[in-house]
Amino acid sequence: MKEINALFEQSLLLEAEGKYAAAEPIFMQALQMKEKMLGVTDPDLASDYYNAGLLFLAQDKYQKAEEYLVRSLRLDEQKLGADHSELLSTLEHLAEVYFNQGSYDKAEKIQRRFLDLHARTRGQQGAEIVSNLYNLAEICDLLGKPVQANEVRLQAQRLISDELSMATRKAS
Repeated sequence: MKEINALFEQSLLLEAEGKYAAAEPIFMQALQMKEKMLGVTDPDLASDYYNAGLLFLAQDKYQKAEEYLVRSLRLDEQKLGADHSELLSTLEHLAEVYFNQGSYDKAEKIQRRFLDLHARTRGQQGAEIVSNLYNLAEICDLLGKPVQANEVRLQAQRLISDELSMATRKAS
């Protein structure tokens, strides 16, 4: 396991420097070794699959990013349940992958799941919600759903307005 961790660390250092192409084979070697040791369905691989998905996403390798993010999501759902807040970042990146692939129906479904789960686990406030509402509005526009897109934009604008009102009250 020591060798595997050393390889992961080496690849993460390369990623941090933006050297994704150099990091990829090292990361994948470590991942394959860990899969061989644990088995591909071990829940401890979820974070490694997530990191692989992000590595491929950073290189615009969307099909590979999707593959690993879906693997991560499935393992985390099995381990934590389908309604756990730790799924949020995987859902957010998976929606991004689908959007970049032009799979807008899938992107919409995942984006709505993200927003619903976020509302139930962390609330409906904050920049993260506003940003994802605008993402959903853009997806709705691309799917030819202008009424839904406008409703989602209005929801985002109300959240911004509410947050500004609260900040103004606190400052007074």
